[in-house]
Amino acid sequence: MNKKKKRKVLIVTQHFYPEVAATAQLMTDLAIDLAHKGIDVTVIAARPYYLPSGHSVIPPEEEYQGVKIIRVFTTRFNLSNIFGRIPNWLSFHVSGLIKSMVLAKHDVVLTLTIPPYIAFVGMILKMVKGSKFIFGVQDIYPDVAARLGLINNKIIVNLLSGLTRWNYRKADRIIAIGEVMREDIIRHGIRPEKITVIHNWANSNELYPIRKEKNPFVKKLGLEDKFIVSYSGNFGIVHDFRPVEKAVRVLESEKDIVFLLIGDGTERMRLEKFVSDNNLKNVMFLPFQPRENILHSLNACDVSLVSIKRGMEGKLVPSKLYGSLAVGKPVIGICPPNSEVAQIIEENRCGLVDTDNDLAGKILRLYHDHALQEEMGRNGRDAFIKKYDRAIATEKYYREIMEL
Repeated sequence: MNKKKKRKVLIVTQHFYPEVAATAQLMTDLAIDLAHKGIDVTVIAARPYYLPSGHSVIPPEEEYQGVKIIRVFTTRFNLSNIFGRIPNWLSFHVSGLIKSMVLAKHDVVLTLTIPPYIAFVGMILKMVKGSKFIFGVQDIYPDVAARLGLINNKIIVNLLSGLTRWNYRKADRIIAIGEVMREDIIRHGIRPEKITVIHNWANSNELYPIRKEKNPFVKKLGLEDKFIVSYSGNFGIVHDFRPVEKAVRVLESEKDIVFLLIGDGTERMRLEKFVSDNNLKNVMFLPFQPRENILHSLNACDVSLVSIKRGMEGKLVPSKLYGSLAVGKPVIGICPPNSEVAQIIEENRCGLVDTDNDLAGKILRLYHDHALQEEMGRNGRDAFIKKYDRAIATEKYYREIMEL
């Protein structure tokens, strides 16, 4: 009897490996889980800018937990500004397309929105080779750049918006990472039945609650007796840190409350300067933590902050939200009330939403009400196990692939 032919899936993503970036972690998880379910998975990616732990070199091709990885040439300009990012993106587009064209046909091609318009590779493979094309939307271009003032030319914005709609129309299936994003895509004239919502995720086997008094990370920082308010992730321009600045100043006299800010990005330098200029002693900065430290670093708080700027609702969903839910920490959302973050918090009663620019008041409420803090943390963990665990999300991707 002949064996059933394995489905072949090609994932085209610039970043791949869990230590590199949030999106790289998600795509690594997805590729491994699909391979474990019997799918033949190939990934086309760029060489990482930082070597993952345990690697002295990155080979051009390798197999990683059942996934075949092919690394293509990209320029390696400075990532801190758009003039470095654009040639890096474009070179990956060209190299990724050339490599994908010489590979054997895959049943399904999955691309994301990172880098922008890499979906063209999926569209071309669909037209030339007959592959099915899944477009995974992590953020919506050019809307994010336009609303942040990074693109002001209306002709360019309209042109890029038209290209985005073309990507949507050509995809066989669109994956949105939230209900608000799904509604945003529908407003572009896309049929609702073509769009599936699959939230980003964290891994319940890697992230789970640890009592603060048993956390070596907290002990190492000398914060065992402090009420810790933490932000852990990217300090990017899509996040709003003005309420954090205000709360830090308002709560300076509360000697038991400490702000632990972990990560890097363009906004971190501005925050550090603000803290230094005002001689504030209630803030501690740490760099991004390696994946092996994430369990303890995410547990090193009493309250977790998640932030997006007004105007970003429906355009993106911070992945750090799911890590905070996984470790059972109450979340304070610095976000618009109609955002995915606010809806998840309120629907699951797992935190508070700062809609009135009183972050300090929200922090004090949880500081003085330990029972509420514990209840919201439990609610968050329960919601995570039921809705946002890795196994749930990657199974949904698997079903979409098999249906196509």
